[in-house]
Amino acid sequence: MKWLAILDMDGTLLKHRTIDILSEKLGLSRELKKIDEASKHMNGYEIRLKIAKLLTGFKVSILE
Repeated sequence: MKWLAILDMDGTLLKHRTIDILSEKLGLSRELKKIDEASKHMNGYEIRLKIAKLLTGFKVSILE
């Protein structure tokens, strides 16, 4: 089983958020936008949990 680790380089080494690029590649941009809009009413843990659930089930090979 392969795992994918995503490092937070947003705003330091990258111009865009990693999750934005991944969600676009996976066809999840609309769902991520909904999470982003709702994030104003959530704490950081809740936001990360929703994003993790959004990515659950995708195989790493889809990004190769």
